[in-house]
Amino acid sequence: MIDLSYGTRMNQRWQERSDAWVKGMPFAWLGLMLGIGLSLAIGWTLYSQAVARQVARFESDASRLDAGLVRYLEAELDLLRAAQGFFDAGPVDAAAWKAFVRRAHVRDRYPGLRSLGYLQLVAPAQQPAFAKQMAKDLGFPVQMVPTAGEVAAYARFIEPQLKDPGITLGINTFTEPSRREAILRAIESDVLSATRPLELIGLNEPADRPHAAVVVYLPVYRRGASLATPLERREAAEGVVFLSLLTYQVFEPVLAKYSNLALDVRDEAVSDEESRLFGNQGSGGGLQQDARFQRRVRHELGQRTWIFSYEDSRPNPAALALRATLPYPIAGATLALVFFLLVRSLIRGKSRAERLATNLRQSEDRFRRVADQAPCGILLLTDRVKYVNPYFLKSLGYEAPDVIGAALRGYVHPEDRHLIPDVDAAMADVDPPLRVELRVLAKGGGCRWMDITMSPLSFGKHRLLLATAFDVTERLQAVEGRLEAERSLLETRKSESLRVLAGGFAHDFNNLLGVVLGNADLAEGQPIPDQNLHALREACLKAVGLTRQLLAFSGGGGMAPSPTDLNACVLRAVPRVGSALLPEGRVTVDLALPLAQVLADPALLEQMVLELIENGLEATQDDRGPVSVRTCAKEFTEATLAEFLESRGLEPGPYVSLTVEDRGRGMDAAHLARIFDPFFTTKFVGRGLGLAALLGVVRSHRGAVRVSSQPGQGSTFEVILPVHGTPESAADPSRTSPSAGRGTVLVVDDEVGIRELAVEILQSVDIPVLSATGGRDALAQVAAHRDEISLLLLDMAMPDLSGAEVIRALRVTDPGIRVILSSGYAEEDLRKTLQPGDIVAFLPKPYRLANLVDLVREVLAKAAD
Repeated sequence: MIDLSYGTRMNQRWQERSDAWVKGMPFAWLGLMLGIGLSLAIGWTLYSQAVARQVARFESDASRLDAGLVRYLEAELDLLRAAQGFFDAGPVDAAAWKAFVRRAHVRDRYPGLRSLGYLQLVAPAQQPAFAKQMAKDLGFPVQMVPTAGEVAAYARFIEPQLKDPGITLGINTFTEPSRREAILRAIESDVLSATRPLELIGLNEPADRPHAAVVVYLPVYRRGASLATPLERREAAEGVVFLSLLTYQVFEPVLAKYSNLALDVRDEAVSDEESRLFGNQGSGGGLQQDARFQRRVRHELGQRTWIFSYEDSRPNPAALALRATLPYPIAGATLALVFFLLVRSLIRGKSRAERLATNLRQSEDRFRRVADQAPCGILLLTDRVKYVNPYFLKSLGYEAPDVIGAALRGYVHPEDRHLIPDVDAAMADVDPPLRVELRVLAKGGGCRWMDITMSPLSFGKHRLLLATAFDVTERLQAVEGRLEAERSLLETRKSESLRVLAGGFAHDFNNLLGVVLGNADLAEGQPIPDQNLHALREACLKAVGLTRQLLAFSGGGGMAPSPTDLNACVLRAVPRVGSALLPEGRVTVDLALPLAQVLADPALLEQMVLELIENGLEATQDDRGPVSVRTCAKEFTEATLAEFLESRGLEPGPYVSLTVEDRGRGMDAAHLARIFDPFFTTKFVGRGLGLAALLGVVRSHRGAVRVSSQPGQGSTFEVILPVHGTPESAADPSRTSPSAGRGTVLVVDDEVGIRELAVEILQSVDIPVLSATGGRDALAQVAAHRDEISLLLLDMAMPDLSGAEVIRALRVTDPGIRVILSSGYAEEDLRKTLQPGDIVAFLPKPYRLANLVDLVREVLAKAAD
């Protein structure tokens, strides 16, 4: 058990500490007062420093923003100076101006620029000639605004292009006082001159119209003229270059980098109502009452004085500084209070520690009593076992000294030791606890199965691993016995299932072989009558149907799907019902006309209909009641599809429905649950697959089935198949067989009877034929008759070379020869061994000779085309 001297030592330490602190209680109150006062002093200092930092940040950001705005404005004005130099260099026409604008990248590099152009000064006498020249340059007449005997200013070139140049170019800029004043000031001083804030003419975007703008001008003089005085410059002026700026588009991109600043720009010379050139976030309206967070800068631009007012947009930055520094004095005062409360808690902790030590001793006593009497093994361990209870020792035959101090891993069966976790990992807090089932070695030999659960456990500073072990040897032995019994029962059921299956198919095939053998005996030594040939053929076809029935049950192998009329399958199936089961009037047929087609194997559908009819007739054998067969087209929703078996994955939509209903003895719920069991039958032993084959046909055609039945009230089977086409899309049954193309057919089959029959029937319809007894013989025949052979009728399973190996060889030597693959295996299984395009058709065995001839003729005809 755990040494309780640790609790005693802890109690003594608490006693010493509490006595020392009781003597210093007055100093604790003094420390509390000093701590609170010092915290307030430090808080005031930190607050003052934080405000100073906020002011410094504002000043720095405002200076950088101001410099950036001036730099952007100067860049715009430099463009205007470049345009002045361009006009001073010589005559400018529209093409030269456009080239200048493209080189300057006006639209990309100069935000806020709404127009860059040239205003030509035109005297009244020159205006008719100027208007004529403008019409010639622009390609359309321009109506000039008349003047009152003074010089007019008309735009010659403007970029970007105006939306309605015919109106704007005819405006006399000299008629507007603000623009005329700026133009004259620029001409007389040969210096940039800006207008007061104004609204631009011809703005296309509605969002731009409420914003103020300025127009800046630079003069263009006649070359060689004297420009010494303002009068000379005015007489020598030919025009002015100008640019118009929407200043908010210049300022806002720069201002966006400073989310903490608000800006207001005004013209000093204009009244307050008209002076604002730009403003954001309510700037200029006194956001800040604290002057430390306000700044006004004057700039001389375009011979006007602009006042840039910057304010900190944050509400009361000084209060932000206070909130940022307030936690420090609060924390200091809190620490002082915590220190004081700690002293008090230490005094109270003395008695608490004594109670804890007492509780620890009592808890240990309770744990010992519980552990000693527990009906399971209990261990406390680290890397070694520290405690083990009597149950664990008794289960394995050990004494306490044998286990305590040893590693638990040493008592585990060598093959199970990897299940014991690393101790350090298991000691970590994990949820849920670690649980393993392993073998533990007993003292006298042998081992016991133990279900062990491990979880970490703390005792003061000690950290242990608590393990509980339940002996599950008897339970596992019982489970093993039950599993052995279940395996034995399963083997018995398998044997019974195989007996039922074998009996059913032996019964059916014996009947068919009896027909074949009897007709063969009748025909021995004399010509075979037509009725005997017909009986032989029908017996063989039924044998083929039984084989397809087995393949359908196994997953759909051997299918030959094609657009099929379900009504036709029903009409062919009804006459095939045995005469003993089908007296006149016992089967009623109600077919919906017309009925959409389904993609199916007609033979399998016919077998399915026959199985359902025979099942209904046998159910009504006692009362000779009728069996009704109905077909129709239905729309099914997701909810109604859920009522069918095998409906998972089916999409809602149109389906063709086949319903077979009888009024026979019916079935209870127990029988209804097993009717599709492949080896279940309520009849005599040996009836084969039965309705399980029907379920296999439905599954292979991506359909579904629903059965309803009650004892004494009959049964209803409904099968649905997805619609594939319309009645009109059915192929014409009266179509003529295809005419054969040219070329020789090589029949390759190791079965002599099949090979000779194929050769004989093809020769009978005048198709040139060669034969080969195997894969190697086929390759030799192709090499010898390469210019003659056009088509191979190739068997898949042959002893020397398989059909796939022959195809791979022909792919290299004779890729032009077409191949019809014939086999008794399922087509989808065979295609897995081939590549796309290796074969042109598949002919399942056994096949009708007429089908062989039609297919060979069709392939030869396509090869000839």
